[in-house]
Amino acid sequence: MTVSHGSGDGIPSQPSGVHSWSWAAFGVSLLLESPSTDKNPSYVHLNPASNTFEVYNREDGLLKIMPSKWVPAAIEQERRTGYPLSVVTDLNGDGRNEIVTRMVFDRDTEPDFRLIRVFSPDLKILHEVTIGRAVTFNGVEYHGAMPVTHNMAGAFGGGETKEILAAGTNGRSPCVLSRFDNECRLLGEFWHFGNLPVVREVSLPPDTGRLILLAGVNDVHDARWESFPVIIVIDPRRISGITESVGTRGFGMAPSDAEVMYIRLPRDAVSRALNHKGLVTYMSPLSYRDGNRYSFRYQSDDAEPFADYDFIFSTDFRFVTVKTSDRTRQVYAALVNAGKLTGSLDDAFLANLAHGVRYWNGSAWREECVRVAKRYTPPDSARMNRYMKSTPR
Repeated sequence: MTVSHGSGDGIPSQPSGVHSWSWAAFGVSLLLESPSTDKNPSYVHLNPASNTFEVYNREDGLLKIMPSKWVPAAIEQERRTGYPLSVVTDLNGDGRNEIVTRMVFDRDTEPDFRLIRVFSPDLKILHEVTIGRAVTFNGVEYHGAMPVTHNMAGAFGGGETKEILAAGTNGRSPCVLSRFDNECRLLGEFWHFGNLPVVREVSLPPDTGRLILLAGVNDVHDARWESFPVIIVIDPRRISGITESVGTRGFGMAPSDAEVMYIRLPRDAVSRALNHKGLVTYMSPLSYRDGNRYSFRYQSDDAEPFADYDFIFSTDFRFVTVKTSDRTRQVYAALVNAGKLTGSLDDAFLANLAHGVRYWNGSAWREECVRVAKRYTPPDSARMNRYMKSTPR
């Protein structure tokens, strides 16, 4: 991880590998500024017609514009994940908005997709930080090229000052959720072995803070084709020091105390017949007359033919039911005709699948809805700093 802090003139201090430039380098932006006296950023627009990153005030006045040939890819990523690449928010409580973004720009001579930037209200670079590093899991080394997949900002610590969360993955199995203060100083990391492409904010009474939902796959036993889909609820206030998930021990880090719930979904017969490991790819809220629900899409693979199911949970993460699609029923029938499966994908099949949902209590899988027991103490900041200094990027 590399971090730099702005010098006040839009050009940050520049350790190796960190980019240095300011918005003023683009004279075209000065010509397009809004005549409005409101210079406080309110929102960001990605313009695919001109491949530009545009910043507006609350009156829809254009404040700045930045060329980026990555705009189409960024728009697609936002569509796929349901989360913006940029957050406009008041980080320090002074009434002026900063911009927290993982966007890459044409000005970057060496684009770094691990990078989080914070721009000041007058659109100068305040801070830059990269996430992730090379890690070892169960004796196997994994590279540190971990593009940021999600970033968000909020008062996760419970106070008025906001913090930044950023998630990244190296495209194989290690992924990380990093917690920074409003000046991009690292507060803690949560490492998990298995991609977690779903990142959302949720609440879980009686908890009063903002919680983070992660969902994807547990890949600890991938070599034995025993990966399984997972849903994890994290208390970001407890991401402290360099820690690993209690569900994927093997990084050699201290066990995390941030996991509130760790839920295992079953791997179905279709996935096994197709040699697919499957993962949770999407979460959406649902509204019913008797209350709200969360729907988690489990998909066995990206390419056809694949199986997909919707696992429905209450908002306190009690399992409710599982549903499937006509496409999955057709795939099942085709596998029966090919002699790879027997029976049919009927209500009994779905009922049996539902019985496979499990909750980790910290020491064992349970059928009833339980939380992860809190019995770990996160490492202190001194221990975290020692780990950071001894671990290569």
